[in-house]
Amino acid sequence: MLRRNARGGEITWRAAVRPGACGSNPGGEREASGKLEQMLERVAHLKMFLTLFEPAMILLMGGVMLMIVLAILLPIVEPNHRVR
Repeated sequence: MLRRNARGGEITWRAAVRPGACGSNPGGEREASGKLEQMLERVAHLKMFLTLFEPAMILLMGGVMLMIVLAILLPIVEPNHRVR
């Protein structure tokens, strides 16, 4: 229904907010003011940043987990070396 209304020339956000379409307003005021392209460019830049940020966050979380594991295991293993 949304696709049919948008192809028929209706403004996208008006077609989207109709009951049963998708239930949200995807930036309708920006589309009406002619700033939809700018908004979509900002979203694309944010998505690119998050795409690069996600692997770095995974590595950071792995490093934190390594420190926690070492903090638990080193006190257990260290007394065994002193006995020998």
